[in-house]
Amino acid sequence: MRAGQCGMTLLEVIVGLGVLAAGVLSATALQLHALQATDDSRRHTAAVWLAQGVMEWSRAAGPLSASQQALWQARLKAELDEQAQGHIVQGERAPRVTLGWPRRQMAEQAWVRLNDEALP
Repeated sequence: MRAGQCGMTLLEVIVGLGVLAAGVLSATALQLHALQATDDSRRHTAAVWLAQGVMEWSRAAGPLSASQQALWQARLKAELDEQAQGHIVQGERAPRVTLGWPRRQMAEQAWVRLNDEALP
């Protein structure tokens, strides 16, 4: 640069834009990950809520009938995912409930298992 000139060279501008782009890309990826974690937490909470509902119903009114189990399965698929699976195995005092559903953007399944054997 000549004496008395102010400003930035093209190389400095390109490097600055590259750093800015990397920061924006990182923030976007972080936001996407946070949204996925929030959705996964919502599904997990809904699964626990559905499983606890079955256990409370069974404790109050006895084992679920086939039509009640079909209604529960439909609600499970509506709340979690079309591919969600739920199994109810009637125990001595209360059922053992197992729920599974595919996690979005991941090649694994999430599961919730509840049983009432430890409670008095």
